[in-house]
Amino acid sequence: MSFIDKNNILEKLDSSKNIIVELGCGPKKHYEDSISIDLLDYPSVDIIGDLMEVLKQFPSDSVKQFYSAHLFEHLDDIPLVLKELKRVLLPNGVIEIKVPHFSNSFFYSDPTHTKFFGLYTFSYFFDDQIFFRKVPSYERIEGMKLESVNLIFRSYRPHYISHIIRRFFGMIINFHPVLQEIYEESFVNFISCYEIHVTAKKI
Repeated sequence: MSFIDKNNILEKLDSSKNIIVELGCGPKKHYEDSISIDLLDYPSVDIIGDLMEVLKQFPSDSVKQFYSAHLFEHLDDIPLVLKELKRVLLPNGVIEIKVPHFSNSFFYSDPTHTKFFGLYTFSYFFDDQIFFRKVPSYERIEGMKLESVNLIFRSYRPHYISHIIRRFFGMIINFHPVLQEIYEESFVNFISCYEIHVTAKKI
């Protein structure tokens, strides 16, 4: 077996309990009661192993929500993973994904980052009724609908003034999808975006 289920969680799965699964949670969970999966054995990790190998152990229609923060930029085959997440999701289940925006300069500092993400990236994978610009559908995963896309602007300490300016700028940009589209087309080189928050629902 190529994974370790530290608490035998997979044997006790019950879809009626509103299961939340965190992918690549690292040293700290986002949701206290979630099931966490990671390649590395942190105290917060419940199942250690390759993501796809672990996901294959979950029954279809068994998980209420998947949460992932800064994992997808490391994956080799994003469509394959998303299709497996869709299989495991309950109807109306949600995938919540956070990834670095391509204009984030810190993205390029990490040699393990292999994928780039922009405003429309997940429009290629999910049915998109949010944005006016339409993208090709050759990677489209049937039965998944894009629910929200938010661009997150922030700075690190001690750049407090820059952080306040960026947060305010983000509030304006995220007010409407048209403003998001105008930003990425015309102003992305003026002020960089830190990350993208995406939610999608199984319909």
